[in-house]
Amino acid sequence: MLRNQQAEIHRLQSAISGESQKAIAAQQQLTNVEHQLAEMAGKLELAQELAETRAEELDVAHSFMSTGDRYCVADVPRIVHMMNEAIDQCAGLIGIEVLQRQASRRTGRTGQLTAAARKWMTDKWGGYLTHRVIADIARGDGVLFESMVRNMFVVWCDDFISAVSGDPGQNKALKMLWGEISKLHGMVVANNWLSIAYSSTKTQHIDSLSVIKDLSRLLATIGFGKVEDNRQWLLAYVHHKLDSIAEEAITIKKMMLQGITSASVRTLYHSQEGAYNAAEMEDSYKLGSTGYGPLNGIRVILTTALGVQCTTVHDPGSNQSPKKTRTVLLKSRVLLSSALQMESVKIESAPRELIHLVEVPEV
Repeated sequence: MLRNQQAEIHRLQSAISGESQKAIAAQQQLTNVEHQLAEMAGKLELAQELAETRAEELDVAHSFMSTGDRYCVADVPRIVHMMNEAIDQCAGLIGIEVLQRQASRRTGRTGQLTAAARKWMTDKWGGYLTHRVIADIARGDGVLFESMVRNMFVVWCDDFISAVSGDPGQNKALKMLWGEISKLHGMVVANNWLSIAYSSTKTQHIDSLSVIKDLSRLLATIGFGKVEDNRQWLLAYVHHKLDSIAEEAITIKKMMLQGITSASVRTLYHSQEGAYNAAEMEDSYKLGSTGYGPLNGIRVILTTALGVQCTTVHDPGSNQSPKKTRTVLLKSRVLLSSALQMESVKIESAPRELIHLVEVPEV
């Protein structure tokens, strides 16, 4: 009896030991499975991350290669024309106000010119034009004066529109990079890169204080600088008008740098160093052609309205070089030397005696 009980106990102990070994083995197997599942989960997560990264890379690549423009190229010259018209209206009102004030003066005093304003005028426009605008205003001719005002506003807008960044150093570097990318990868890729670069550096504010200061100097130079001339009222009006002009300049810049990537659309501005070219310019006052025959080659005094040009690239394939086509969408307007009856005069090289021949009459 006792022997049977001992045998039963031994059998149960063996059974328990066997089950324990099975349990340990099962636990080990479960642990291995958990490790395998964790490893698979890690690989799956890595695969998902790689897939997301690849998708992002494809999105970026697509953004660089996409030619879908958000604006029509023809919209740019339309808006630029509207901005030019607003500049014309503002400059015209300034000219009318100045001439009316000039005509209402009854004293025989000589207009007093501040030394700083006159030096600025001479440095900016040269001695001949400085004396000429003073003389013209004194005799009631506002063509040159209004042209100078228009040019100030045009340069102010063009400097903002053509800058990718407000920082001059950064702007120069970005434009150099755009040129290199355009050479290596084509205009579409370069324009898309420029759009992305501009989106991280753009500013939606144009500081009008600099152009207001320049206008104030011009007004002071022609003698329109006293309290009785109501110059502060005029400058306040101009400041308000420039706000609306600035909004159009911001729109134009956004369209050029972000809205159109299939072509390079830029403003067209001509310096006073150049000669008239009918393919790109219009005679601002239609005065330059009188008695001078063809206008091509006549000296440009200054630009009074911005133009627009568009450059497209066509790839003919078959290992042929891409062909660039430049089209003038809107001609810039310029004041010509012939309009001032000074066709043969070059401002920078004008004889010193010529500058002194222009007298400033008493006003």
